[in-house]
Amino acid sequence: MLFTILNFFFTVIIVILFVRYFVEKYRFYGFGPIMVSVVTLTERLIRPLKQIAPKGAHRLEENMPLAAIGVILVIRGLAIWALGSGPLDAAAFIHQQNSGGVSILSAMALSFSQGILLVVELLIAFLFASVMVSRRGISMSGNAGFMCFQERTFAVFRWTQQYFKSNNLMSLFLASSSLALIAGSVLASLFSLTFFYGSSFFYMTFIAYLFDVLLALLYVYWMVLLLAILSSWIGADQFSIVVQIVRAMADPYLNIFRRWMPWARIDFIDLSPIFAFLCLNPGLVYLLMWMQQMVFQNLRGSIQWI
Repeated sequence: MLFTILNFFFTVIIVILFVRYFVEKYRFYGFGPIMVSVVTLTERLIRPLKQIAPKGAHRLEENMPLAAIGVILVIRGLAIWALGSGPLDAAAFIHQQNSGGVSILSAMALSFSQGILLVVELLIAFLFASVMVSRRGISMSGNAGFMCFQERTFAVFRWTQQYFKSNNLMSLFLASSSLALIAGSVLASLFSLTFFYGSSFFYMTFIAYLFDVLLALLYVYWMVLLLAILSSWIGADQFSIVVQIVRAMADPYLNIFRRWMPWARIDFIDLSPIFAFLCLNPGLVYLLMWMQQMVFQNLRGSIQWI
């Protein structure tokens, strides 16, 4: 219970620091209240690292939030080692089955592997948000924080474009997300307990992490859909940039069900989002879990367990 609370706290800090990384370059410009809160909350964490950094290293300063994430992951690893527990994922389960305790090295490996997966999930979510905002034609020129956010995400697309020759933004998003998903899962597997117990565990943890990221993204998108629907119910400011971003991400999916199910609209009540929720969760969630089990069953016969 204690570690669950601490892990939630660490996760929130990592999320805020990663958001800070996407606006770090423009932190001296005028931000909206949300970005101001993000910069204020993270400044106390980043300031000690800036004091020991070489003077004039501007590129290092821009990447300081990532360094702070590394420090948080080290602290979380120490918490896993001290409390003798960790995140309940496939790698942790394998560790419990093959070891009588949690060593400090395996605790650090587990903390960093989970941190890598979280960063990959955030990166894919940010790329998706940027694509949907661009396709909807929402202007971010009035907010420096969101302008920097879009600049950072498009830098990822430009890097991908060097290897995946396409000018279609959605194609670049799919290519970038796939590369991030595979690279993050591989790196997390190398950092995980497989590093200490042999290569035979690499395949299992790689598949587990791959599906973990996909499931987490489905849950995040489920929350985006919920926020979009609630914003329409409570009459939120539709000109707010945050509301526009949420609607830009949710509407393409919700509009599919609105077109397919015109009978679900009764006067001013639209019931089609209910079917959209059910298709996503438990529909796609159970499908991914079933696929994960099938892959595990096929691998189990070919992997020689230690």
